[in-house]
Amino acid sequence: MVTILRVVGVLSCAVVLCLGLSKAVAAEEVGSSRLDTAKTIKGQLSGIDYGEYIIKDKDGKEVRVKTNKRTLFMGQIQRGDRVEAKVTEENLALSIRLLP
Repeated sequence: MVTILRVVGVLSCAVVLCLGLSKAVAAEEVGSSRLDTAKTIKGQLSGIDYGEYIIKDKDGKEVRVKTNKRTLFMGQIQRGDRVEAKVTEENLALSIRLLP
């Protein structure tokens, strides 16, 4: 009787693990495809205004980039830093990283 309970327990754990991993892989595929289609903005961070990062590009044009809780920040980013932002068509930042 104990053996049957163990087998059922192991099988149910395996099913739950496989379901969780399949969702993680699907989310990674969606995220990587969004990064592939994202445009890149490089420039100096001239300001931060209520969750929007203002980046001045090499032509002197200021671009407002929106962020949300899914935006990936790489490095301690502060005003005046050179940054690279990967953004969607709606200027939502997928990632912002500090440039050397």
